[in-house]
Order: sequence, then C-alpha cells, then structure tokens
Amino acid sequence: MKFFPSKVEIETVNRFCNARCPMCTIKFVPDFEKLEPDELSHNGISRREEIMSLNTFIKIADKFKPIIKHITALTLQGSGEPLLDKTIAKKVNYAKSIGFKSIGFSSNCDILERKRSVELLESGLDCLIASIDGLTKEVHESCRPRTNFHKAVKNVKFFIDYRN
Repeated sequence: MKFFPSKVEIETVNRFCNARCPMCTIKFVPDFEKLEPDELSHNGISRREEIMSLNTFIKIADKFKPIIKHITALTLQGSGEPLLDKTIAKKVNYAKSIGFKSIGFSSNCDILERKRSVELLESGLDCLIASIDGLTKEVHESCRPRTNFHKAVKNVKFFIDYRN
C-alpha cells in the first residue's frame, strides 16, 4: 500500500517579517545576524534568510505533479510573513494551474493592500487566515508589535468585500 501526503506546506519566506510577535521563536533579519546561533535549530545555527524565487517554487511544486490528485491543501507559509513575497500571487496562480486545491496562508495583514488583495484573489487563493489578535488596538498591537490594528482590519475588510 502506498501513502501520499494530503497536505503540503511550502515556505516561500524565511526569516523576514514586518512584525515582532513575542510568541514567535524566529530570529528575524535584520534584528539578528544572517547566521546566528540558534539553540532551536537542528544544527545550532539559524537557517539562511530568503524569499523563494518563482523559479525555485515552480521546481518544487512540479515535484508534486505525479501525486497531486491526493493533495487536498497547499499552505504557502513557514518562518516569515508570506506577503513580503512579491511573487506570492504568481506562485498561487502557478500552483492552481498544475492542480493544487485549497491554497492558502496566514498573515498579519498589515501589508495586505488593495492591489495585493486583488492579485491574490484573482490568482485563485482559497484561504487567507488573518492574524488579528484581539478586538482593540492595544491588545492586537501588543501581540503583533510593529503592525497597525486599524490598517490590518481595513485591509481584511477590503479583501472580504472584494472576494464577495
């Protein structure tokens, strides 16, 4: 009997984020050196920071073509803010074109501007998990430092309205 993954996660952004959430364990650039001692890493050194190129993404996504019918979800996130990837909509579009279903990611939505919302929705994005923590500016911004509560809420409202 063969077993296939039903869910795939491809990290397109590593060690870059516009927020500095206290619960996060990632040692983000530029706050930390590019190669920083990291006791949580398998080799004791933090992974190299990068935003994955579209070509690299295509090479990785293509490896799943033979089993794509078994995959129910693709998540484009990992150790960074996915919206810092300027090619994320192109990656979603490509993944959709080869048969990935239910593509999504979570974001603090601070940089989810109108143009980006339109691009993402038109690319075929199925799920955006908006990390808005709390019902007030004070609570949200204490959980997501360096973000703006009102801006994130406004961005998410536009995203929902455009989607609808």
